[in-house]
Amino acid sequence: MTFPIYRSLAVAMALATVCACGRHDAHRPKLPAALVGPLGATGALNAGGEAPLWSAQVRPGQLHIETDAGVSLSAPISAFSGKGKIAQWGGKTAAGAALTLTAEVKACRDEATGMTYPLTAKVSVGDRILAGCAARPGNGLGPRT
Repeated sequence: MTFPIYRSLAVAMALATVCACGRHDAHRPKLPAALVGPLGATGALNAGGEAPLWSAQVRPGQLHIETDAGVSLSAPISAFSGKGKIAQWGGKTAAGAALTLTAEVKACRDEATGMTYPLTAKVSVGDRILAGCAARPGNGLGPRT
């Protein structure tokens, strides 16, 4: 048996979710059409790779990377570019190091798991480049370290 108040609450929550989707948020950049599906409406992203083992996350306003060597860096996103099938987020850490994550709509096979993801990823930390795969949160590639 369902109580009317719970049904009303569910309808109100659904409407609030629909209404909130149209709001402009400076931390949610407008993505090129080719990237909307693989990245979702928010542009949130998980990425990771091997040799060294690393993981990265893009969240509204924040870019974070960790490696198996104990490196953990975060940077507020100060630059975004998205064109065609490529999106790039960048910023500087508190220590001034440049941190950039680039995602491209191109299938990527993760050698460690054998899984295929919709995006290839490249992370630049200063002059070092790490390559791997990327997907939306909830579709694999969560923190790997």
